[in-house]
Amino acid sequence: MLTDGDPTEGVTDRSQILKNVRNAIRGRFPLYNLGFGHNVDFNFLEVMSMENNGRAQRIYEDRDATQQLQGFYSQVAKPLLVDVDLQYPQDAVLALTQNRHKQYYEGSEIVVAGRIADNKQSSFKADVRAHGEGQKFSTTCLVDEEEMKKLLRERGHMLENHVERLWAYLTIQELLAKRMKVDGEERANLSSQALRMSLDYGFVTPLTSMSIRGMADQDGLKPIIDKPSEGIEMLGPRRTFLLSALQPPPTRSSSNTQRLPDRVTGVDTDPHFIIHVPQKEDALCFNINEEPGVILSLVQDPNTGFSVNGQLIGNKARSPGQHDGTYFGRLGIANPATAFQLEVTPQNITLNPGSGGPVFSWRDQAVLRQDGVVVTINKKRNLVVSVDDGGTFEVVLHQVWKGSSIHQDFLGFYVLDSHRMSARTHGLLGQFFHPIGFEVSDIRPGSDPTKPDATMVGFAKGLQQGPAAWGRGVLLVHSRQWGWTHRWCLH
Repeated sequence: MLTDGDPTEGVTDRSQILKNVRNAIRGRFPLYNLGFGHNVDFNFLEVMSMENNGRAQRIYEDRDATQQLQGFYSQVAKPLLVDVDLQYPQDAVLALTQNRHKQYYEGSEIVVAGRIADNKQSSFKADVRAHGEGQKFSTTCLVDEEEMKKLLRERGHMLENHVERLWAYLTIQELLAKRMKVDGEERANLSSQALRMSLDYGFVTPLTSMSIRGMADQDGLKPIIDKPSEGIEMLGPRRTFLLSALQPPPTRSSSNTQRLPDRVTGVDTDPHFIIHVPQKEDALCFNINEEPGVILSLVQDPNTGFSVNGQLIGNKARSPGQHDGTYFGRLGIANPATAFQLEVTPQNITLNPGSGGPVFSWRDQAVLRQDGVVVTINKKRNLVVSVDDGGTFEVVLHQVWKGSSIHQDFLGFYVLDSHRMSARTHGLLGQFFHPIGFEVSDIRPGSDPTKPDATMVGFAKGLQQGPAAWGRGVLLVHSRQWGWTHRWCLH
């Protein structure tokens, strides 16, 4: 079945859909689900497939769909056996993993693990029963502990506790599969068991998180696993973290020499806002004079709930009663539609901080994917956030000299693509996402001979909030084409 996993017509109650599918199939054949799109309800598809002896597969939008479909088909195209049952002598093994499987496909494998009940027993027999095409299949296997260890050593897989870890891995997967089908106390108990085993054996699962600190580099950091305390569960859809190749770090440069490009919309340095106006081949610039700790709304889309907020920081040493410059020291990006949250500081990048999500440093190179949102971290340089049916944004890391007694590291924020944001979008940057216009008149000499004064009236289509929403600071606008500075008025 090819689907996005989001029922919109007819029966839409998921529990009723699962029941209807079970009643229709009645175990006569397996159900394979292929889920398309970043917003696919994949948990729902997995449960449906598991209840009907099949499997589910994601089809990612940013990869070749044909290859993904062919790859999945090659896995299930040739079933060799059905109703496979591995039987062991009574009381010979304990804590056995799943030993009955509905299908066995060409090129696949079936692994069963357990603990030998009697430590003195080094071998025993296992009977395998199954059905092939038009006939029954049966065989008996001799399980010999020493032969198994020898075979694993020859294949280079013999870790000190390889078999025990294999048993733990299979057991955790089975607990997670059972957990998807139940609710309430039973689900909580299964989650607790899976989490405890994940922590005991160091496995990354949907109940734990991994923090990738980068390979041992000039900072001497090594990869570590960042495990939440027992009892904490990461809620929401499963996350996938893909690591890409490392790139050489950029040259460290002083933030004081930083200049904004001419054709961008963003905010950087002391927070200096620049708005590209393609209709007039010009750019508007303004500063916000606020105190450290103040949080500014940069982007807010009421239609989707997507938002970007920035918190200001100041210099390490400040002069009383004097504005010494403020910068963005923390950025928060949220997309409630997919339960996505990202907190960025000059030190760390935290995914879903409210639910104990993984923490990355700027020494990492990684691509993070979560239902409709892709975050690309470029080592010691920047990160890019791409939102389906939303926009694309860039956070730039600015690092000052380590020995500076005045300045501290800060962030810049840029808008790379905003054409899919709704017309109701507002915020210091968001209000300019859609066409604006302005008229210049009464150009006259100013106090600075190089910068004449002028009167400017601006027009913003569909603007929801006026200057009062911009905070207490005086809003100034500078046109690169005209070179004047004046108040920005909206009508």
